[in-house]
Amino acid sequence: MVEIKHRRSGRVVLTVDTETLAGANLAGEYLIHADLTRADLASAQLPFANLSGADLSHADLSGANLRGANLVEADLTGAELNGVNLTDATVSLTDFSECRNLHRAVGLESLKHHSPSTLDEPTLRTVFHHLPDSFLRGLGYTRSEIADMRRRFLPSG
Repeated sequence: MVEIKHRRSGRVVLTVDTETLAGANLAGEYLIHADLTRADLASAQLPFANLSGADLSHADLSGANLRGANLVEADLTGAELNGVNLTDATVSLTDFSECRNLHRAVGLESLKHHSPSTLDEPTLRTVFHHLPDSFLRGLGYTRSEIADMRRRFLPSG
């Protein structure tokens, strides 16, 4: 049995009858402000889940399905995003800092940006050339800023 708690109050938001959240079916679940810090959500099914305000920092989301999920104000700092499906997910004030494999997420070009989100410069420098312009525009960068970064962050070699 796994209990998912509210990140501030500590009250139980959801109880899942499983040993681990890896591969769990959480499709459409209401996980607003859930504390999923360092959670193993590898290959979990979270399509259309409401993760608004959730703390997913340093969580393993590799191969997870977050298609259509609400990630407004979610903290994804340091999350493992290799192969995560973000197609049509909604973001706004979402923190993508320290996501060194952000470029390996599926569906970045289809994210629904309701307002800018956060991406730290070290991560930006590392993955910039692999990110679609539509994602960068959604973060709040202008076309001229993106063009300037393309010049500044030229891959060495």
